[in-house]
Amino acid sequence: MHKQYIKMLVCPSCHKELEWHIQEENEERIINGKACCSSCNSEYEVKDEIGVFLTSELSRNDLWDQGESALEKFFNENTEIYNKLMNTPEEELNGADYWYKATYFEMRRDFATSSKMFKNAFKKIYTEDYINGWDSQMDFVIKNLQGEEPIIDIATGKGYLVEKILTETKNYVVVTDFSPTILLRNKEYYRAKGLYQRLSLIAFDARKTPFRGNSIVNLTSNMGLQNIDQPGDVVKELNRITKDKFMAVMFFIDKEDKKHMDLFKECGNTAYATKENAIETFKNSGWQIEICNSFLANIKPTPESEIIEGAGIDGFPIEDTEVEFCVIKARKQENLEPSVCKKISSFEEIINFEASKLREILAEVSKIDIVKASMGASPQVNQLLRDAVEDIDFNKERTEIGSVRIAEVENIHDKMVALINSRL
Repeated sequence: MHKQYIKMLVCPSCHKELEWHIQEENEERIINGKACCSSCNSEYEVKDEIGVFLTSELSRNDLWDQGESALEKFFNENTEIYNKLMNTPEEELNGADYWYKATYFEMRRDFATSSKMFKNAFKKIYTEDYINGWDSQMDFVIKNLQGEEPIIDIATGKGYLVEKILTETKNYVVVTDFSPTILLRNKEYYRAKGLYQRLSLIAFDARKTPFRGNSIVNLTSNMGLQNIDQPGDVVKELNRITKDKFMAVMFFIDKEDKKHMDLFKECGNTAYATKENAIETFKNSGWQIEICNSFLANIKPTPESEIIEGAGIDGFPIEDTEVEFCVIKARKQENLEPSVCKKISSFEEIINFEASKLREILAEVSKIDIVKASMGASPQVNQLLRDAVEDIDFNKERTEIGSVRIAEVENIHDKMVALINSRL
C-alpha cells in the first residue's frame, strides 16, 4: 500500500484517527505494519503490501475464496474430468468450459495463458452487444476522470476497469474488495502485467470504509455495486467519503421485464435492477444522479459446461432480453449549489472549487504569490490551497517570506480572482 494514502485513512468502525506502526517498508510503500484506532482500539494490518481494514461486526461471504478452493478440490477429486477439460482442443470447448480452463491457469498464476483465454472466452459467452456496451461504459469513465488525482475503485473484483485505467492514464489507483483472496490475485496479476507501480490494494467492506469524509476526488465502480448487500447503506457510505462525485458502471433491466424482476426479487437485490430503482436508491442516500452514455444491448443466457456437470457462468439472464448499460454519475446534493462554474467576487469564494479544478488554474500563478495569498485567507481556504498545490511547503515558504503588507496580499487576491473568472 502506498504511503500517500495514510492521510486519507481512519478507523472504519468509528472514523477516528489511526496510530501507525510500520514494521517493514520501502521508499513508496508499507509492506507490513499495523494501524490501531486511538478511540475504539480496533486493530488493522498491512500484510504483504495489502491493507486489511475489515471490521468484525459485519458478516461477509467471500465467494472468491470459496470458488477457487472448490474448483481446485473438484479437479483433484475428479481427474478424468480435469484431463478431459485440459486435453480437449480449445476450438471444441464451449464458452463455459473455455472459461473454467482459463480459471485453472489463473489459479496456477499462469497469467499469460489465462489472460488470452479469458479474452477469447468472453466472445464465446457474451453477445457482441454485451461486450460493446460494457466496454463503452469503461471508456466513458476514463474520459471523465478528474485530473491525475488517485482513483479509488469500489468492489473491484478482477479489475477490468482498473486495468484500462492503469494502461491509458497516469493516475494512481486503489483496488478495493472485501475479499483478500481476490486482492492477492490482483497483486500478482498486475505485477505480471507490469502495471503494479501505481497500484495499491485495500480490503474493506463498502458498508464501512476506512476513508475520511470528503477525502476522495475520483471514486468509481465497475459493475460492483449490484453485487453488494445492503445497497442503501453502501451508497450512503460512499456519499460520506467522496468530495463530490462518483461514477458507477451499471446495467438495468426494463421495469416491465417481470420474469427477470422476479429473479432479482428471489435474490433479494432489486435496488439496482431497474433504472427507476437505482435513481430512488441513490436519491434516498443524498445523491443527485445523471444517467450517462446509455447503450441498449441484446443479451442471451450464458452457456453451461458440457464437461463439468451443472457448472454455469452467470445466473442472469434466464432468457433472451435487453438491458441498458450506462454510467451513473452521482453528485452530492449538498454540493450542487453554488455552482463551481459561477464567477466569484472575492478570494474567499474559491472555497466552492474542487482542489483538482483549482490546481489547473493555479499552475499559472507563482509559488510565492500563492503562499502570500494564503497569508490573508481563512483556515478553510488555506487547507484548500494546500490540497490544490501539494508540492508547496507553505510553512517553510512563509518563514522565508516573513511579513507581508495587507495591501500586497489584497492585490494578489484581486489578480487571482480575475484569473479564475477568466477561466470559467
